Amino acid sequence: MNLVDLDNPADGLSEQPRERTESVISTKSRVSVTDLINPTKSSDPPQLKSRNSVLDLCNPKDVDISSSSTPDLSRRVSETSNAEIAVVKPKVAEATQNVNSETSNQKNKTKPKRYKVKPVWAKDFVPKVNLKVQNERRTQDNHSKAFSNMVNNGPTTASSSRFSTFTGVIPYDDLTRSVTTWLYANLSSLSEKHPNLEDILELEIKVGEVVSKATDKRIQLPVITETTLNNNFFLQECYFNINLEPADHQSVEDFFKQLLKDSKVTALRTDTIDRFFSHTGARGKKTRLRVTQDTTTKRGDIVIEKDKKSSLAIHLPKCRYDLKLTIALELPQNIPKDELMPEGSFSRRKHRTSYIHKPSATQVDLTKVYEGNSKQENFEMELEIDSKQLLNVFKGIGGNNDYESLIGTFLDNAKILMRELSKK
Repeated sequence: MNLVDLDNPADGLSEQPRERTESVISTKSRVSVTDLINPTKSSDPPQLKSRNSVLDLCNPKDVDISSSSTPDLSRRVSETSNAEIAVVKPKVAEATQNVNSETSNQKNKTKPKRYKVKPVWAKDFVPKVNLKVQNERRTQDNHSKAFSNMVNNGPTTASSSRFSTFTGVIPYDDLTRSVTTWLYANLSSLSEKHPNLEDILELEIKVGEVVSKATDKRIQLPVITETTLNNNFFLQECYFNINLEPADHQSVEDFFKQLLKDSKVTALRTDTIDRFFSHTGARGKKTRLRVTQDTTTKRGDIVIEKDKKSSLAIHLPKCRYDLKLTIALELPQNIPKDELMPEGSFSRRKHRTSYIHKPSATQVDLTKVYEGNSKQENFEMELEIDSKQLLNVFKGIGGNNDYESLIGTFLDNAKILMRELSKK
């Protein structure tokens, strides 16, 4: 093996390999970082196809290696017109100024903001209270103690069965007591203002459904027995629908026809038309009036102002319908017809059958109602108590328990009808 002389590399090499080595060395150029960033040298480096140095990435003027400036695309082409920029620019400046002012205010504040008026989110929750109901409740509270004292000091009901209570007395029914207390408070107030109360008083029980305003369906309360409803809750959350199903109306009518055969009740039939008018008094007070015409006897029209005083709703969860007690005054009015202003063409044609049960001083009205010119029938049922007997037992409170017994019987009559309908 021949050794190659390092000082003379040509020795020991053939002619052809020497020529290829010289060609590679001559064509390969030396490029340094200094040459790349200094283009003023006489030997210009080849153009780079991509910028891959830190200096190029940090170049804010977007200057290429060849020192020629190339604007960014966003600065070369703009789709926004000068007019649009002129409109937006003041808004941006204003928003920026507001942000800066708020930031400076927050920095300058050393104490939290004090409000002259308490903001809504900081106010205590106060439930809505109907003023009419509140005044009514206050009146009931003023009379309830007096009523309780008179009833408790009066005669008691002894137990008649062979099983007796500790004291030998039957406790009062809570539903009946709540109704009698509510009624006593109203009768005490009305009797002071109206000496002829027995001629104008109307106490009745309407049959229907307590409907939720939110769902437009009958209410579903977490109770399983009958209960009276708070008036604030009833007026704010509910309304009363007095419409009766035709089949239920017929069932009640059949029930009373059987009692009529047994001579336990008497029947009275009437056909009337109710029209509604308004009248403005001397002091500018506007009242709503009902004009009733008897279409059977053709008697003169009766003008009535119905003044509703109070109501109490009773929910019967086990029955198909609920009850609503109402106290109202029916005030006859002697007003010439030419002074009455009709309230539209609304009218109510009523075909009514009244069943009267004298032992309980109760009258049941079954009515078919036609509104306006409509041929569609609506069915209603009401129970009304005899006002004269009611006021007689009201005046005798304390000497006997007839007052609470009469009201309890009145409610029991309504419950009997409701449970009769629930059998179907």
